[in-house]
Amino acid sequence: MPNKCYLLSQFYNFRFDPSSDLEENLDRFTKLIEDLANCHEKLFDDQQVVALLNSLSDKYKDIRIALEYGGQDLTFEIITLALKNKDLALKIESKDSKYGEGLHIKDKWNPIKKPPTYNFNLHKKGKLFRISNSKRSIKRM
Repeated sequence: MPNKCYLLSQFYNFRFDPSSDLEENLDRFTKLIEDLANCHEKLFDDQQVVALLNSLSDKYKDIRIALEYGGQDLTFEIITLALKNKDLALKIESKDSKYGEGLHIKDKWNPIKKPPTYNFNLHKKGKLFRISNSKRSIKRM
């Protein structure tokens, strides 16, 4: 009985961990549901939906609002699909913003002849520039 009470407390107080990704958080939530089922505690779909919506972090706030007021019957599967779509969109958005600027360094080092020559390829908002200290030049590629 204490295990069942503990699991129920964990289930209703469950919150998404911001340091974990979406899949890990959903796995932890699903594991709690399975553990409760193993203790002969039946959770209705509505209980699972409400607990999952309440556990979402702020970065999924717009999804929570859209699902709550969307006018359709919510299931665990609908919510997880919407969250996965949002997570994918966030990953693509962050990948695009990271691509905007980058710096690649090539090091040509020969200890016998001369000091190293550095060539930098600089990505800035979709444009590629090459900077070389051997020719002291900047070229757009």
